[in-house]
Amino acid sequence: MAQALFVLVLVTLFNSSFQQAGRIRLVGGSGAHEGRVEVRRSTSSYNYWGTVCDDRFDMNDARVVCRMLGYSGASAVRGSAYYGRGSGSIYMDELSCTGTESSLFDCSYNGWGVHDCSHSEDVGVVCHTSFGTTPRPTPTPDNGIKHPYNNK
Repeated sequence: MAQALFVLVLVTLFNSSFQQAGRIRLVGGSGAHEGRVEVRRSTSSYNYWGTVCDDRFDMNDARVVCRMLGYSGASAVRGSAYYGRGSGSIYMDELSCTGTESSLFDCSYNGWGVHDCSHSEDVGVVCHTSFGTTPRPTPTPDNGIKHPYNNK
């Protein structure tokens, strides 16, 4: 009985972590390990991708982003739309992670869609892996579905 409960807890944690990873992606980099940070409210294809503002975004925030995507850590934060300006909404601003959170959505921020930014302040990150670590693939842009506010 204890073994079955342990397996159930592990499956629940893995499933929750995988679902959270489907809510974040990196766009515009030279590979899957880097790019502009984009997030969405849920994993439903009807939720639009939006960007994260670079205000107060630091290496603690970048570590959480990279860990959500299956990387071992972060090596750089790139502000001022380094990977290009996003389109559509800006969903997160004034992020303040400790670096230990399992999800960016567990960090403190102004509130979903509450910001004082423009897309010239979209943040990007560079993630790195340690030997033997396989990162999760970055989610694709909604399987080719065109959205009215986000041409992704």
